[in-house]
Amino acid sequence: MKSPSSLTHFVGLAGVFPYIATQDSILNWSILSIIDSSTLHQNSYELLSNKILLEQCLHPFPQLQTSQIKASTSVLRVTLCGIAQLGTQVFGRGDNTLSELHALQEFLDSGDSPPFGDLDGDFILTYLPPERSCCFIYRSVVGTRSVYYRFLRNHFLWSTNPRDLFLDERPSIGSVDIELLPALTVAGDIPPSRTYYRDIQRIPSGYCLQVRCDGSKKVSIDDFVVRDCTKLELSEAASQLRLLIGAAVNQKLAGCSKVGILLSGGFDSAVAAFEAAKITENVTGIHWNWKELSILRDEQTAAQSVANKLGIELTVKDFSTSISVNGDYLKCMNNLTVPFSHSFFHCFLNSATTANELGISAIASGHLGDTIFQGHWSDPIFAELMPAQNPLTLVKTFGALVARYGRVQAIQTLRGLSQIHMEKLQPEDHPRIELGGAWLTPAALEKARELGRYTYHRELPSISSESVYHNIKQLINGELDTAIVTHAFSPKGVALVHPFADRALLEFCLSLGVQHRACFHAGDTISKFTLRLAYLRDLPQEIIGREVRSPYVAVAESYCRNNCSELSQLLGEESLLAQLEVIDSKRMLEILSNPQTLQRYSPALIRAAGVEMWLRFLDSGNTGHQM
Repeated sequence: MKSPSSLTHFVGLAGVFPYIATQDSILNWSILSIIDSSTLHQNSYELLSNKILLEQCLHPFPQLQTSQIKASTSVLRVTLCGIAQLGTQVFGRGDNTLSELHALQEFLDSGDSPPFGDLDGDFILTYLPPERSCCFIYRSVVGTRSVYYRFLRNHFLWSTNPRDLFLDERPSIGSVDIELLPALTVAGDIPPSRTYYRDIQRIPSGYCLQVRCDGSKKVSIDDFVVRDCTKLELSEAASQLRLLIGAAVNQKLAGCSKVGILLSGGFDSAVAAFEAAKITENVTGIHWNWKELSILRDEQTAAQSVANKLGIELTVKDFSTSISVNGDYLKCMNNLTVPFSHSFFHCFLNSATTANELGISAIASGHLGDTIFQGHWSDPIFAELMPAQNPLTLVKTFGALVARYGRVQAIQTLRGLSQIHMEKLQPEDHPRIELGGAWLTPAALEKARELGRYTYHRELPSISSESVYHNIKQLINGELDTAIVTHAFSPKGVALVHPFADRALLEFCLSLGVQHRACFHAGDTISKFTLRLAYLRDLPQEIIGREVRSPYVAVAESYCRNNCSELSQLLGEESLLAQLEVIDSKRMLEILSNPQTLQRYSPALIRAAGVEMWLRFLDSGNTGHQM
């Protein structure tokens, strides 16, 4: 069993709050902390006692007897999922978690309104004020874990696992929000405040939900604070960026004696590995590969180059069998109570097992790196053309661009700018939804288009930052971390952390100008320009200068090509998606029987298959493993 400090990264939460009080009773609040367990429905009513009770199934109190736990927590009104910081003070990672929670509660009790916004980190926090008149649930603005809630029988219930909120029921097809199925099937997107189930909602990142004793609720929002760093010199921007990344990695991995890095061979994970190696000497890179796909060979070469440069171990995991005939690429997603359809779910499962065997307490990823560091290829051109005040200066500026980049590049640039202009005049279409039009029924396609793409909209200082902000919000509010942590990492006692999901780092990146994200050199675009400058002498030059990554979409293509029969059985006329009139099974089978269309649509087919397997699990009576 690992030490308490290694497990408090990801302990799940579930709780119940009776929001209608009678004259002869006081308001009570009860929490159940869980790890891969669905015990709330067995204990919720017993937990409604006349004192506050925090009961742990496993950690962080393994050394205490149940009687000691009850005595120690009789006045505890706060609980935490993840790690929070208040300046140099850290909550949720020390050896004495009880003491930390009491200190956190004292801080939240210090003002008339709980100062959630003063806390930093990736966490979910639930809090009951001294008068016990309401219940607060806050998900940090960079919180990568989802928290679900439901109003049921005069009780407000919440959990990091939606299965807990069904109590003595079982989720079924009747529980599904049918309206969301079309967009979910083709795009994987759902509104940040909704879930796949009709009666269950979730809290978006940066939101605080306050439920009062009379059953009413109030929502407040804590968002990123963006200053203007567009005029910052490149050298200064690189220096600040490096300091922020180092601090973010240290916050996520401090106290971990041995850590793993999902080392893809790309630049972002290489930076995370470099910073992790400064914290501990025990760093292991975990690289995913499919040796039967020669197109991915360069990725392993790049990952090995980084490992050699940093002097860390590299464990290469070959997943070729998962995409061969009858491979478990899709089968590993069976029996989940969420429609999890991440293309590399099998890889996460295996990585968690590998980390457990190697004694690794936390694995870090490069998640969000592509979004926050890079810009669009057109950004440097826009940065030069936008200051032009009249047609004459515009012509002169464009003439300078022609002289600098050459006639061919200038013509390509001009064509690109005209296309971008046309795109801005036209309504924005969700590319995944339009791609799914090949097999959605007309009614389902229209419904998917109505739902659109669920992003947050806000004006930001630079061209790039506005797009970055939308993408950050969309990625943070996705189901990636919740599903992977609950099903793959938590049972193995391994934490999955995302160093780039750090508030100070994200706010700084949002404040940068287009010249910090991309620049032109010899007619070519250099993306992630400031990040490359920050680590210019610390990583192999072939990594610093690496712009083109191998197409990982080849994994989905190979699986679909080898397993057409399985996909045909899943998505044919007997499929639940066809019966619910979401997909046109005849058109779907035509796509599956054509090698060219099969290759084109393979990533979207995996998403549709994941949703179909989820529906079948619900329809089967949930007799299998429950996430």
